Amino acid sequence: MSTRANVTVKDRNDMLWFYRHSDGYPDGALPTLSEFMRKVASGEIRDNVVQAAGWLIVIGHKEYLPRPLRNEVGRFRKMTSDEKARAERTQGFSDWKVGAYEPTTTRHGDIEYLYALNLENRTINVYKTTWDTSQPDDQRHDGSTLRDALLGTLTFAQGSVTSTDETLLQASQS
Repeated sequence: MSTRANVTVKDRNDMLWFYRHSDGYPDGALPTLSEFMRKVASGEIRDNVVQAAGWLIVIGHKEYLPRPLRNEVGRFRKMTSDEKARAERTQGFSDWKVGAYEPTTTRHGDIEYLYALNLENRTINVYKTTWDTSQPDDQRHDGSTLRDALLGTLTFAQGSVTSTDETLLQASQS
């Protein structure tokens, strides 16, 4: 089963939602989210939602680009001719996903993690999401019965990252 997550990107005035269908746990999501925030902190990406959010999609797309394949014992192997042809034809594009992050209109009801990116403060708050089990199952579809527990905060300054949680800091540097 995939680990799903939502990401919010926020500045002083606006907020956008993104959905990550798989690998939404910190080791899967934080490397690309941290790359995005490092670029915001360094000034490579502007710190307003309207101009920055598209870059999250671009950075997330890199996860879908062809990369070396490993065989059963973990050694790199060459792509088959079919794999190579598909990679060249699609250049990492899928018929249903542009990359790891897709825009969405609101919070999803099936997430396990929520990442709140604040462009103004240059932080990522990482939340573990659980169901409010006091609500009936048929009322859990819209995300309104989800509860968030803060796991930690990553703070980005030009050239450095600090965190309230060592595990999150390690995941951000993968």
